[in-house]
Amino acid sequence: MSRKIPLIATVTALGAAGVTLGVVATASSPDSWDKFRAQLVQACVAKAKLPKPQIVVAPEGTASYGVALLSSEEIAGQKPQSVVCVARKTPEGLVDVEVTPPSGDWIAVK
Repeated sequence: MSRKIPLIATVTALGAAGVTLGVVATASSPDSWDKFRAQLVQACVAKAKLPKPQIVVAPEGTASYGVALLSSEEIAGQKPQSVVCVARKTPEGLVDVEVTPPSGDWIAVK
């Protein structure tokens, strides 16, 4: 059995996860985290190819991955789409950037 979850609930959950995950992240300078987030956004936008995406990121990601949610607006009658983007952290930067297939509806599985 499944049901649709509004996008706002997904964004809220991702934001809450980001706050929680940020607590366990290793210490780094604010400039390092700003650079990390900018790299994550750039990599995810390039990979997702959504028109005019709105982007939220888990502030420090997880210990091993950067995580972002990208959502498009309704354009020319097309349903808004969202993707989750993950990228593996390495000392050299982000690698192995992957996105989920675009979806207009998220579902909860019970």
